[in-house]
Amino acid sequence: MYLQFSGQYSEIDYVSTPAGWSDGVGWQVGYAITLVSSDYVGAALAGTAATPIASVFANNTVAGVVATATNATLAPVGIWPTGITLNPDGSVSTTATVPAGSYPLQYQMCDASDPTHCVTSNITLNIAQISAQLDTGTVPAGAASVAIANVLSNDTTDGQPSTLVNSTLTVVTAASNPGVVLDPTTGKVTVAATVPPGIYTITYQLCDQGSPAACSMTTATVTVTGAANPLADTASVPAGVASTPIANVLVNDTTDGQPSTLTNSTLTVVTPASHPGVVLDSATGMVTTTAAVPAGTYTIVYQLCDKANPPVCATATVTVTVTDKSGGKATNVPTLSEYGLMIMGGLLMVFGIPYMRRRRK
Repeated sequence: MYLQFSGQYSEIDYVSTPAGWSDGVGWQVGYAITLVSSDYVGAALAGTAATPIASVFANNTVAGVVATATNATLAPVGIWPTGITLNPDGSVSTTATVPAGSYPLQYQMCDASDPTHCVTSNITLNIAQISAQLDTGTVPAGAASVAIANVLSNDTTDGQPSTLVNSTLTVVTAASNPGVVLDPTTGKVTVAATVPPGIYTITYQLCDQGSPAACSMTTATVTVTGAANPLADTASVPAGVASTPIANVLVNDTTDGQPSTLTNSTLTVVTPASHPGVVLDSATGMVTTTAAVPAGTYTIVYQLCDKANPPVCATATVTVTVTDKSGGKATNVPTLSEYGLMIMGGLLMVFGIPYMRRRRK
């Protein structure tokens, strides 16, 4: 005789009844539950060998004792699909060749001391097709950035593009720097401006909406490159006086998101000023002018490089305006053009020559 209690199946043996049990007619009936077996549901990932059910013995009993491979035997009921196996230790395993789908199965558990005492239960295996692909992104240091817009963009769940509706996204291992973050509610990977150059890896898990869920893990790798960000400098000084129009061209520059210094950066003059008296000292960042520099506008192009990442360089321009002693800029002396001379000559011919003739008379 078998009874089912909330997903559990029991074999009941009729035994003699303790004294005092009576049906009032003269015969007595009693029972003892000898086998209890439970239903199980497991999930696995298609294309991957797995053990979706650790042991069907876990919730089963034999004569009130937890079932084991010693006091119970197991056997599949019917023909199970190729690649799905009920093992003697109670586990249910699947090979990588099992196609995606839902598999309703049955198994039988028998009392090892009396093989005629058996009970049958159900197993449901959900083999999901989830593909979580590697993600990569590269951003420069020194600026808040989005390295990866959505890690799900190249993933699939049960043959469909993965979304936050048909899938669940969970961060398994965060990046080594807290400024590199995967938001599981959006799939976005962001990088804070304070994150130094380096390679940062986040491990995440993608699961379907099954119960239990089938999951796949992969990584998102973010490369933060070095960054040199020089900014233009301008200054004005009077002519005729030795001056320091700019104390340090690095004062408004950044390297890897930090203020540029001659410790974390290398400064090089790319194009000097047109006058040798206007100089950028690459050892100090100072721009000076001598008293001999005439009024005018002078430019210097310099290069800023990241010492930690020498190939990372950028250029900027320094502009120095030297004014005349009155404080104004140098002005150009007006000159007559070729056409102006021709006009003046014509006027002289028309008015000047007759006038000269009258004077001689």
